[in-house]
Amino acid sequence: MSNKLYLSNGMYTIVDPQDFLYFKNSPCHAGSYIRKDGSIRWFAWYRDSNGITTNLGRAIIINQGIIIGKLHVDHKDGNGLNNLRSNLRVATVGQNASNRDMNHYNKSGYKGVSWCTSRNKWRAYISYKDKTINLGSFNLAVSAAIKYNEFAKFYFGQFAWLNIIPEPPYIGPHEQNCGCYKCQ
Repeated sequence: MSNKLYLSNGMYTIVDPQDFLYFKNSPCHAGSYIRKDGSIRWFAWYRDSNGITTNLGRAIIINQGIIIGKLHVDHKDGNGLNNLRSNLRVATVGQNASNRDMNHYNKSGYKGVSWCTSRNKWRAYISYKDKTINLGSFNLAVSAAIKYNEFAKFYFGQFAWLNIIPEPPYIGPHEQNCGCYKCQ
């Protein structure tokens, strides 16, 4: 069960019943920021009795008695207005960054996949510890997305933001005897 905690500008955040009781009479607000890729992210913040503001997800984790220091609070589903305890987890900066959907400018429809004009193929890549790792070239964007998912699980584990892979048959250019429905 969850409760809607209304914020100062008419928006709301979803919280667990025990957190609703704690924060319902507190000044909670919605904030937003524009990412480098131009997309907008919303989050809820809270001002305590001393006038100190903090992210609402962080306040919920701290109210549970969890000491997080300089660590971050990650929203598993990427929605900063979903502050259910089951959606919150403590994360390092790197873990929080790996749980990020594809950027606003993406044209392939998949995270970690771009078109390589010099090869006329889809390229799969992943960024890990400030390095970009090339995962190979593929005729189908979905094949590159599958390869990205494989490596994202390996490098980021539970923090990996995975591509949603459609059910076959995949439609697009293919190589002879590639195993797709056209070659079978």
